[in-house]
Amino acid sequence: FFEKSADQRRGFRWLKRVVGAAAVVAGVTFVVTTPTRGIGFRAGTLDAVRASLDRGRPVIVDFTASWCLACHELERNTFSHPDVIRAAQGFDAYRVDLTKFDSPEAQAWKKEYGIAGLPTVLFLAADGREVEEARVVGFVPPPEFRERLVLASRRGQRAERE
Repeated sequence: FFEKSADQRRGFRWLKRVVGAAAVVAGVTFVVTTPTRGIGFRAGTLDAVRASLDRGRPVIVDFTASWCLACHELERNTFSHPDVIRAAQGFDAYRVDLTKFDSPEAQAWKKEYGIAGLPTVLFLAADGREVEEARVVGFVPPPEFRERLVLASRRGQRAERE
């Protein structure tokens, strides 16, 4: 495509223009369809999560990595869905970047919460106990994720009363 001698062929010149135009359209489409809203995740640290729990707030912790395709799919399709955003409003939400999966910080998170792979999303009731039935491992579509949020919210409220 960069070699100028091929421009002598009319068909190749036409092909370059079509492929170039398609690339521009694909790029614009990607930018336009990227969600602008989603669950308001904050940077996750063990101290931040514990502080939310100390204030009696239920917590969502999203374990993600830059190299994780399913993590990006969750971000793009599930966390930006209006029903999911509404259902998550009662939670403090944290995102933990485990891109460096073997780092000491990542090891501490994996040990604390039993993280085996990514993406993993866990839900902690206000008392600090995980709502294990709600844990997400891998991609889940918005309706299923919303169900897990509702389950975590109900179990968390039940735990508070006990």
